[in-house]
Amino acid sequence: MKQLIGVLAMLMFINNVKAQEGKRAVLHFSDLKQFEGAWSGDLCYKDYQSGKMQRIQASIKIKWQTGRTWIVEYDYPREPGHKSTDVYTLNTHGDSLSNTRIIEKKRLHPGGISFTTESKGKDGNDDQQALFHYIWRMEGDSLQIAKMVRYAHTDTFFLRNTYLLKLVKGR
Repeated sequence: MKQLIGVLAMLMFINNVKAQEGKRAVLHFSDLKQFEGAWSGDLCYKDYQSGKMQRIQASIKIKWQTGRTWIVEYDYPREPGHKSTDVYTLNTHGDSLSNTRIIEKKRLHPGGISFTTESKGKDGNDDQQALFHYIWRMEGDSLQIAKMVRYAHTDTFFLRNTYLLKLVKGR
């Protein structure tokens, strides 16, 4: 129930997220360092064909490689052959993470942090043009990473997937 409330809060949050003109969100090494560690939990995703939410076991390892490079390794224990790794580089201004623009950063109490990145691409089986918001939210030993999608012809975002994880080892 607590996880569902978190997802709903994130949905309301993302529908109100807008980059403020003249003011940019900036991440620092110390912000991202807080996410480092091994995380385990579930990936909930909207199935492309049925449109229904599905849930699978997932684990993520987050670590710094060198300088401004952040490595995120994804594993799905019951889905052999579906491991993947993303490599993110924080630019020198701290306002983009690889090919995504940082549009919001919030400090959460006590000691948590949330940031949202934005990028454009294609989504779905029919490769529709879309705007993506990725929301990273860490509070205590909980991590949530959500992918929100807004198709070019619509005004609202929907939840494509979200990781709901607990810290296993790190920091």
